Amino acid sequence: PALTPADEDGAAKMEAFIAREVEADDAVVAVGYKYLTGGGFGAAKDPEDLPKLRAELEVAVARAKPHFANGFIVGDAMTTADVLVAPALERLAANLLTFRGYDLRAEFEPWFLAMEATPAYRAVMGDPETHNTVVRQLFGLSNGEASLPPPPASVPETPTGAKEAGTCLSNNMDAVVADALKNSGVDADADDAEAIVRTYLETLAASLLADGDGDGDGVAAARPIAPHPRPSMAALKSMDDDAAANAVKKAARARAMGAA
Repeated sequence: PALTPADEDGAAKMEAFIAREVEADDAVVAVGYKYLTGGGFGAAKDPEDLPKLRAELEVAVARAKPHFANGFIVGDAMTTADVLVAPALERLAANLLTFRGYDLRAEFEPWFLAMEATPAYRAVMGDPETHNTVVRQLFGLSNGEASLPPPPASVPETPTGAKEAGTCLSNNMDAVVADALKNSGVDADADDAEAIVRTYLETLAASLLADGDGDGDGVAAARPIAPHPRPSMAALKSMDDDAAANAVKKAARARAMGAA
């Protein structure tokens, strides 16, 4: 289906939404990530800033909420505006509830329901279990990189969740890599940044698929974060290509599988 409204008014509304809630520095997604990470990836963290960051998110949500109140952002069908914000809002709805106790989904519920009723979106959407596993393990947020609280002591594991998540991640690898480079705080201009991010994500996908086949230890199950930090960019630059790739894969798999 066409992702741009056919009428001029609808097209103008879509462009205005994109400019305000996708591209602006204080767009709801950008402010949401600041609150999630306690100030933004790579920024100095102070727990005393959290109330201020939450207040900023509440302002952004209140401003954006009318766009999500009737289902799709513009009209009665999915448009480019919905597609652009869907991956980030899906992740934030899971992450903010788990790590900050903020229910973003409740604020934008009509939009989430409309998107989830759309077959094309359902085919690629993720699940909260996987989104929270990525935040805890892939980006190593337990190692002082963000002021997130520890994960809950116990999280129920969906029996087929790992395999479904691995399949979804594999099928959308290019889009997920691009999104991670843009929004995760990775230095996208660093040498081989894309290759390193892709290696992590491919390893995570392989681990999830292995768990889904019963060959792994349940990557989605709750467990303490394993002490396997990513190799630093400086360390990777000191290695030859094969050694760097192997170091990334080894650390990523250890983190993804929760090895001690």
